[in-house]
This record gives sequence, C-alpha cells and structure tokens, in this order.
Amino acid sequence: MGFFGNKEEKNILINRIEDLREELRQARESADGHLLLANEMRAKESANSAPKWEYFLCDNPTGEALNEYGEQGWELVNCVSFTTGFGLGGNEKMTVQFRYIFKRSMLSTYPAQAHEALKTASEWRDRWDQLKQELEIAKEELEALR
Repeated sequence: MGFFGNKEEKNILINRIEDLREELRQARESADGHLLLANEMRAKESANSAPKWEYFLCDNPTGEALNEYGEQGWELVNCVSFTTGFGLGGNEKMTVQFRYIFKRSMLSTYPAQAHEALKTASEWRDRWDQLKQELEIAKEELEALR
C-alpha cells in the first residue's frame, strides 16, 4: 500500500479510537444513571416502610436444593434439629431430622422500575467492558502501524 495506505489506516484507527472513547463515556454515564435511579428508588421505598420478609421452611434439603434456594434469593436464618419415631422399644426407628428456615425480602417492596434500572445498568456495564477491550485492540493496531 505504501506510505499513503499506511497513513489512511492510521486515520481510520484514530477515528475508531475517538468513537470508542465517546461510546465508552456514554455507556459509563448511562450505567451510572441507571444505578443512581435504582438506588434512589430503593432508598425511597425503604424510608417509607419497614422491610417485609417472606419465610420458607424445608426439611433435610440436598446441597443442590440449598444452592437453588440461594439463587432464588433465600437466605438461611436458622436450622433446628428434631427427632421422629419412638425409639427404645417402639415400632418406629428414631431418626434425627433437620428443619431449615429461610427468609428473603418480598419483591413487592422493591419497585419493578428499580429492577429494570439495575438490569439496564448491568447491560451498560457489560457494553462498557466490551468497548474497553475494543479500544485496547484499536490502540495496539495503531501502535503497530507507527
């Protein structure tokens, strides 16, 4: 390509870098704005009412079930043991059981708009990370042309 081709490639990369920087700035502002909105909604909601919880009891869950409950937002708050059966001469074998008590914040106390704002902020953060990678690649390509 010669001298002019190399210069043209540099100009294209320089313009791409400038575009990426602007898009990064916009992505950052949008993500920050959505996070701020979600936090304001959360603060407003919590200031207006006491936290509301829902509870869930489960006997002898598997490790896989415990992981599922955690993914669904349940928090283990207590575990109690109790016995079943008669033992000592009874017809039923006595066994020890465990009852797990979970709680989680009720979704109704957290507005749907706040959930949407957090989701949008997360999407913008992902885009921001992607743009940073593209920017680094463009910079490396430009440096290789110098």
